[in-house]
Amino acid sequence: MSLKGFHLFFIAVAALFSAAFGIWAIIIEDGASGKEVTVIGYIALTASVALAAYAVYFCRKSKNISL
Repeated sequence: MSLKGFHLFFIAVAALFSAAFGIWAIIIEDGASGKEVTVIGYIALTASVALAAYAVYFCRKSKNISL
């Protein structure tokens, strides 16, 4: 696997884990946690979207590099 392929794989895994954590933090019961956990969940979802946008940017920028 090339460095470009590994980079794209790592970004995808990071985005998926971030999204999963964000969804979990938002769904968790409010009685078990405070509002801080919900805020962290929204931050994680925002980070997941940012990672997906970065993956698109990286693909466009490294168009000439083969996988």
